[in-house]
Amino acid sequence: MRVFLGIPLPASLARETYACTSGLRERLPDVKWVRAENYHITVLFLGEIDDSEISRVAGLLGAIDFGCGSGAILGTIGQFPPRGALKVVYAGLAEGGDCCVSVQAMVSSALPEYAERRPYVPHITLGRAKSGRRVVLTRDSGPLPADPFRLEEIVLYRSLLSPAGAEYRNLYSWSFR
Repeated sequence: MRVFLGIPLPASLARETYACTSGLRERLPDVKWVRAENYHITVLFLGEIDDSEISRVAGLLGAIDFGCGSGAILGTIGQFPPRGALKVVYAGLAEGGDCCVSVQAMVSSALPEYAERRPYVPHITLGRAKSGRRVVLTRDSGPLPADPFRLEEIVLYRSLLSPAGAEYRNLYSWSFR
């Protein structure tokens, strides 16, 4: 199963964010855009793992005290990598990033075999450049909603890939305090 960990956004904020980025989607047709219902703050990608490994991961994560639930506000639109040809368009956080960094550090400590080497940047993936296409993100990407929201839980998602786009299913979740 292809799985990852993320912090979900409230559905209403996801829809509003998607609406706010309509102009960006029109200007960047060479990007495959994520559907609003799939928006989440990425924590850690685990990849293809079997049922027994999912159970092991769930057990380890269930022992963590994710005590950092906090408020958050979306920030600006950015890209990965920060320079050069765009691979990912994302929405950053103006507030709440510290909680996400803390959660990601706890998860990486519990699952060191999956830890990323790159510095962690809390973000919501909005779209990915289609392979082989050069895409340039301009600075006038438009405002994101400024509505505060709560970081309430971390979810272990299953990602089912199809030509119509990925579908995410919630396998496990753990609440923040």
